[in-house]
Amino acid sequence: MRSVLFALALLSAASAPSAFAAGDMLTPDEVQHTGVSSNPTNDSGLFLQTALGFGQARSTESGGAPGLSVLGSFEPGYQFNTGSWSRFEISAQFLAGQLAYRTPFEVTGKSQMAIGAGVLAKVGWGYSLGNKLVGQIRLGAGPLLGKFEGRPRDIKVTSDGTITGLGALIGYDVIAPMTSALDGVLGFNWLHTEFDLNDVKDHGTTVKTDRSIVLNVPQALLGLRLRL
Repeated sequence: MRSVLFALALLSAASAPSAFAAGDMLTPDEVQHTGVSSNPTNDSGLFLQTALGFGQARSTESGGAPGLSVLGSFEPGYQFNTGSWSRFEISAQFLAGQLAYRTPFEVTGKSQMAIGAGVLAKVGWGYSLGNKLVGQIRLGAGPLLGKFEGRPRDIKVTSDGTITGLGALIGYDVIAPMTSALDGVLGFNWLHTEFDLNDVKDHGTTVKTDRSIVLNVPQALLGLRLRL
């Protein structure tokens, strides 16, 4: 009797439709994901970046010499995942610092442009370098506020208050994950600035001038990025 019941059970199981029949398998669109990204460093989302740039500022006037430049920046932005190997981002870089340089002695001599405030609207496109490293090309442009100081011979001349200029930037950054939410940033960029110096103060006296201060600033960049 037991053998008969066992045979009937086998026959019933063989005739029942299999749960793993080809027609019952889930399609790729029906597969449920866990919600955990395989590469969270490339996920879309907000970020905050702070950085310090060191380089040399050089005037476009012939006969000049470069000087030390130091610029600090704070940059909120948003990155868009455009694929497993690439991403696009937009941001606003707020910066301040000092640009020192020399011009021909009889003009302004040892000079510096103090950037009190500036903001560059930036876009970037990044791609995978492997091991979750991202290489990124970045472009930016925007207004700058500065104050000029020059020392031709033993005379000190300054801009008559704050002057307005424009900045344009092109750069390349390598972004390396350090923790689940923090990245290290190492980069190189080229900042081009232009200011119109219409008036200067010489021993308290305002003197009219018609000069453009054009500086090129190559600099290395070291920073941290927090992904939110």
